[in-house]
Amino acid sequence: MYADIDKDGKVSLHDMAPAEAELIQTAAIRLAEETNSNASTLRKVAMEIDKVLVKASKS
Repeated sequence: MYADIDKDGKVSLHDMAPAEAELIQTAAIRLAEETNSNASTLRKVAMEIDKVLVKASKS
């Protein structure tokens, strides 16, 4: 299980349960904060992970 986040904030989660995806989301937010990423990129990352979580909850 792993996640990919590209430079544009596109997130791809592979073989990941929703609880694991939430942990990745938290880590992505912390990473963005620690690396001084701008708020726009942070929002993109959060929105992409939310989309994946919604898909996972429907399946």
